[in-house]
Amino acid sequence: MADKLITTEQLQEQVDAYTHVQPDYKTFADILKRVLGKACKKDFPCASVEARAKEVASFAEKVVRKAGKYQNAMKNMTDLCGARVIVQTLSQVEAVREFIRDNFEVCEEDDKTASLEEDVFGYR
Repeated sequence: MADKLITTEQLQEQVDAYTHVQPDYKTFADILKRVLGKACKKDFPCASVEARAKEVASFAEKVVRKAGKYQNAMKNMTDLCGARVIVQTLSQVEAVREFIRDNFEVCEEDDKTASLEEDVFGYR
């Protein structure tokens, strides 16, 4: 896709819109962290769960960088809130993945498992 430019006015409009709703995404992140933490607590007590809303500066940078992809970033960007679950084994990774698939609508999945050797520590 050819590079597309965004005007200063368009950027400001989108940043203002996200700034207005970012507190909601922070609330979503807190809830997501609690839900995933509770799901992991029984079977994976050593699991670590992190969640966050996208920072406004990161949102603005992505709007500019991906101007050709997002006609309306507020409606099209899928990572305004995200979580990470850190577990110890591949079977735990699969169990968490299955819980997420069963309980959330997955918009996009990026499986990093194939890019790492089985005995290598890293993002999966």
